[in-house]
Amino acid sequence: MNTANEKNCTIPIPDLTASFQNRWQVVNDNIMSSYSSPSASEQQIADQNFTDEITIEDVACSLKTMKKDTSPGPDRVLCSVLKSVKCEFSIAKLSTAILRFNHIPKSLREARTVLIYKKGDTKETKNWRPISICSVVRRVFERILERKMRQFITLNENQRGFTSYPGTFINTAIIDGVLKNAKQEKKTTCVAFLDIVQAYDHVGHLHLQKCLESIPMPSILRSCVISLTKENYTKIQTRTGVTKEIQFLRGVFQGSPLSPLLFNIAIDPVLNQ
Repeated sequence: MNTANEKNCTIPIPDLTASFQNRWQVVNDNIMSSYSSPSASEQQIADQNFTDEITIEDVACSLKTMKKDTSPGPDRVLCSVLKSVKCEFSIAKLSTAILRFNHIPKSLREARTVLIYKKGDTKETKNWRPISICSVVRRVFERILERKMRQFITLNENQRGFTSYPGTFINTAIIDGVLKNAKQEKKTTCVAFLDIVQAYDHVGHLHLQKCLESIPMPSILRSCVISLTKENYTKIQTRTGVTKEIQFLRGVFQGSPLSPLLFNIAIDPVLNQ
């Protein structure tokens, strides 16, 4: 997001505003016919085995994995500054308060969005990938929540993206094995590739909430994550100007530490079925 050598988006600011309002400011209330729910005992165990305190060690671990030159959010607070002034104690206290009282400060709901050129006509908004990032402070907090969530979540074994094991390598090996077998057995083989258009942008908040409610995870952690998906907004920055404020009534940020896991949770019921 700091690169000056990328292609410049010259789409007029009013057109950009209208296009992304149509993409993000349209509620997606599509849900499944039914969702599972954790048993009372499962929920009780999850709540009892969870502490709502974010420690200095949690923050230090999160900061350690972030690059010093990672781009700042709208507040322009740099990750390198947070590391140099050693503010783990303050961020830990703030994060604990956010988690404990389920209150997300408005300043942490604001994002800034830049557009990365993909391919095709540069005058078409669909050919630009929006990367939206909030404050580094929020990203530190989200990294902590993401690690805590994974302790309670079991995804479908066919989930290949955003996991701890090399999913792309596994899928490539499977396809390679299928093709070799087809060649040896002289069989006809068909391989289908499914590409979900603007996948992150179309995740329905209601569906995501119901998916989270079906997981036996601590109630306080679930509530905070749900709150983080709502009432967010951004402004898109280009060389020619900045758009008006755009609300996120659906979708998850491309640029958020939580988004990959939330996307996996949203599509997991499809794979299970």
